[in-house]
This record gives sequence, structure tokens and C-alpha cells, in this order.
Amino acid sequence: MSETLAVIADAVGGRLVGDGSIIITDASHDSREAGPGTCFVAVRGATVDGHTFVEEAAAEGVSAVCVDHEMDVAVAQVVVPDTRAVLGELAATVWRRPTSVLTVVGVTGTNGKTTVTHLLAGIARAAEVSAAVVGTTGILVGEDRTPLPRTSPEATDVQRIAAGLVSDDVELLAMEVSSHAMALGRVEGVEFDVVAFTN
Repeated sequence: MSETLAVIADAVGGRLVGDGSIIITDASHDSREAGPGTCFVAVRGATVDGHTFVEEAAAEGVSAVCVDHEMDVAVAQVVVPDTRAVLGELAATVWRRPTSVLTVVGVTGTNGKTTVTHLLAGIARAAEVSAAVVGTTGILVGEDRTPLPRTSPEATDVQRIAAGLVSDDVELLAMEVSSHAMALGRVEGVEFDVVAFTN
């Protein structure tokens, strides 16, 4: 998928610095994954500030950066007040809102998220609806399992995963959503059809 930087800037309410006609094909919060076609989003974390990697990302050939202040780098920029707050919406825009195509069920709560998502996927498959699970056990599509480093992936990864599921003709996504993920905005930009709370 792809989108122009001007459309992305507009979607996140950002100020565009540079060429808005640049085509963005991916979004990443990790400068090590950023390269041509990518918009690197510099997120301020608890211990590391992504803005310290903007020059490195520019040197690696990123097409644009999203920052919370204009920086002296030779690459197009989208300037927003809070990069973490727009991370999900930015990625959803780049990937053309894949969760709007899927039926997405989000499951949160202290215990039972994994069980509920797997039950939902099993029910869907029994009804001949192709389904995937994203959560503690990784990404599960049929018999194929891909591990994940955390229960709820970062917002950029969620949108990339969802786009891949759409490409694979998956119809339903049952997704674990931890409270930590919600607090960090990792599911911003996800269009949930149903949400469940286990208690």
C-alpha cells in the first residue's frame, strides 16, 4: 500500500515541511527498519527519544520523518505536537486502513484474552470464515504461527500485520489488546467491530 506524504500529514493534522507528493509505502517507529519509501516516526519513549535517530534514518534513505519539532535534516517532515499520539493513524493511512476491511474483535481484560481470541477464531473457522489471531501466542493464521515480541504489537506493526491479513484473504481478526497497549496508543487507527472485556 502507499499514500502521498501530503495525505498522511492531513490525516494526522500535521504541518508538512518539504515535498508533499512523496510516496510513502511504509511507516516505522524503529530507525533500524526504516529505508526508502518509509516514514520514520520519532517517538519519545520512557528511556529513548526517537528524535536522536532522525539523522541516522535520513542517512539510511527514509523518504520522510514524523517529528514533534522541525529538524535540520535533508528529508521531508510531518511536524505534530505528539508523535506517539499520531503513530497509529499515520500507519493506518499509509496502509489504507486495512482494519476497515477485516472484521476486528478486540479482547481486553486481566485474564482470558488468549483463550477468548482462540475460541473466536475457532468458531469463525467452523463457520467457514477465515480467521487470524494476534496476541500472546503470536500471529496465528490457520496452522501458521509467527511469534511476536509482545501481546499487542506497536501501532505501525498492527497496521502492517492487518494489511498482510487482508492480502491473504483473512476475514476476521481476533486481537488481544492489553491495557498497556491501550495506554500507549498501540491500537489507535484500528477499526474495531466488536470489543470484549474479560473479568
